[in-house]
Amino acid sequence: MSGSDVAAGAYAWFRRAVDEIDPQIWESWWISLERRVNDGTDVMWHEPWPHDYWVAQGVRYSVIGFAMQTWSQRGPLDDWPLLEAEPPGLVPVGLGRTSNSAALDDVLTGAEPLADRRAECLTRLIPILREEPGAAGQPSQRLLQAEFVRAWLSSITGSALTGLIFAETTDADLLYRATLQRLEQVLDIVEWTDQPQIDLARAVEAWYAAEWRDQQPNLVPTQQGQPIWWQDHWYWLGRTWEHDALREAIHLVAELLVCPPLVAAVGFVATRDDPVNALGLCVLRRYALGLRALAWLEEAISHPWQDVRLADVVLYAFGAVAAWWPRPSLAISHRSGDVKPTLMTLGLWGAAHVSIDAVTVPAGETNTAMVWRLFAAAPAIVRVRSDRYAASLWCRREAELTQYLRDRSDFLRGRVVADLTVSSLSAVDQEFAARQLLSVRSGRRTPDFPPNTIVLDVPSLPRVLIDVFAAVSTLRLLIGLLGDVDAVNRIADDLFTDQLITLPSPTNHPLGWAMHRAAFRALPQYGRKHRRSPVRLSRDYPRSEFALDSAEVVDRVPDLSRRQNADTDLLAALEWNREIRRWFSNSWNSQRVVIDCRPLDARAFAEDPGHAIKRGMLQLRTEAIVFLTQHADQAADTWPTIRDVDLPILTVYLPDQLRWLGQAFMLPTWIAAYCSLPTLEFAPSLVDAMFTALADQFAANPDLPAPQHYSDVFAVDAGPGSPLYETLELARELDEEPPS
Repeated sequence: MSGSDVAAGAYAWFRRAVDEIDPQIWESWWISLERRVNDGTDVMWHEPWPHDYWVAQGVRYSVIGFAMQTWSQRGPLDDWPLLEAEPPGLVPVGLGRTSNSAALDDVLTGAEPLADRRAECLTRLIPILREEPGAAGQPSQRLLQAEFVRAWLSSITGSALTGLIFAETTDADLLYRATLQRLEQVLDIVEWTDQPQIDLARAVEAWYAAEWRDQQPNLVPTQQGQPIWWQDHWYWLGRTWEHDALREAIHLVAELLVCPPLVAAVGFVATRDDPVNALGLCVLRRYALGLRALAWLEEAISHPWQDVRLADVVLYAFGAVAAWWPRPSLAISHRSGDVKPTLMTLGLWGAAHVSIDAVTVPAGETNTAMVWRLFAAAPAIVRVRSDRYAASLWCRREAELTQYLRDRSDFLRGRVVADLTVSSLSAVDQEFAARQLLSVRSGRRTPDFPPNTIVLDVPSLPRVLIDVFAAVSTLRLLIGLLGDVDAVNRIADDLFTDQLITLPSPTNHPLGWAMHRAAFRALPQYGRKHRRSPVRLSRDYPRSEFALDSAEVVDRVPDLSRRQNADTDLLAALEWNREIRRWFSNSWNSQRVVIDCRPLDARAFAEDPGHAIKRGMLQLRTEAIVFLTQHADQAADTWPTIRDVDLPILTVYLPDQLRWLGQAFMLPTWIAAYCSLPTLEFAPSLVDAMFTALADQFAANPDLPAPQHYSDVFAVDAGPGSPLYETLELARELDEEPPS
């Protein structure tokens, strides 16, 4: 076998292995699933956000007009669904052409099945997995290879099997039995409801997104099926790649997936006569799609790209098997300033079947990944060739990659790539309306996607509050590591009085305790007379808080080994995220926060102490989805403090563009709730200073009541002009709970 078709060989092996288990699986796997997946009540939000690990879910509408999941797959195991793009004609005749999926089919059909070479593969892989970050500021290619392997295996086989695949053993019987054992462990943690649709979704999500510690699975929050470690996957896959290193990473994944005992065990589950066979079928489904996308990627990285980067094709292939929903029938590549004014007047805007960047809710991807996710699995792609289309680098990238699909190779059979003018968009809109693909509520169309989404604004705060957050974060970090309240309070006093501390610092920051000293050094006027820190842990600090501090502070600290300054931005953000953001998420069932750059400029964002939490949220690892909003002329992605993180950015071109986004703000009464926390002790003078810092806000809102619940300290911008207001009113009329 040549060195350029290893992934195709792995696909050929897998196809043969499935046929040996049961030939019917490949062509008719979906028959046993369609009824069970669609069986259930008409409830869209049966989870905080639906996922689609099946890569088979389309959209239908409930009786009140909300978008809901439905089964939309009729092809073989390795087919992406064409959704509402089938039958043909979603785009005007003569403007589109079917992509060249036949070229990839020829490669896969002609490939020799790859032999099982697990032992040799592990010999190459294990040193790579043990690679540590270098000191040069850029990750080594070996580190990127390790992360590539982790990401693709996590996506294809799930967290339940990734550890087994990495196990340094070739004992087939051991791997077979361990796979079946993990199935039983996953089923034990599922919260069953006796509603097939929900139960299947939960079982699959537990398989792919449970966190395994000490060989035991634990459920974790996800965003559209993506657990927190998917944020790392998107980040590492989008880094700068060298061709040979990337090709070797693809080969490692392909060779590891040629694992006969694992596939045999999953196949046994898939053919069992009980409900859990759906879980085995889902793994086989993602195996087939993942290997098909990998085979496409292995060829695509050798193409002589002009504007497209290797990271772009990696993210495009990976995005095609991501679990997000709803899956679009149509994706629109366009120059925003030229086309969005027209789009916003059409039914296509806000349709669940259409991918448009401005109405896409981030689910943990980087900004680059979010762009490519729009197109990766869309069965119809239109490029709106406005006058300034080719002047945009991103438009050129989208055009070049989609042209490759059309002319050279595509993994999605039946995809159509078309070129339109701005005026011809109305014909597509009319076709959508004719097919009843636009939600109609009370005799008029209402945008159905994104759903009205509540997000918390990351605040700018007076300096004293930033300093308090940073100091408290140090206490949380120490208690999470030491578990000794008295020891932590002694360290707090030493930091406050600038004493020598002989213990190692709690992070790998090269300046040691410097940033923690900076946090406490900012508080001298609030307790120096007593030589005691003005903020301490309470003596009866609950044991339950120890675990929370470990998870929400210790585990959220990024690698600081290359930092050159001792600013406290990260510390302040850690405490705001641990406490205030958690209040919001628990109250509103939303894990999304927004950094609004529209009132700012690059210098103010980088230098103003009041924006410390905004800057810090760019740095920490959090299950919250962090994204930015900006005006069209701001180019916030080029700002020094933002350009290295590649967070999703929603660019606002028109006043009503983000009407689906309900922005929640902190009321000044949050300080009363915070100072009342039983876990912390504040000096009275410090409490006075914190309240004084918010005096202007209290004066502007003189009638605010004292908060009785944590939810009372937030206000959501949802007046009569907001679609969120309409949704809540509709829910009240129907005597239903409002959707999440």
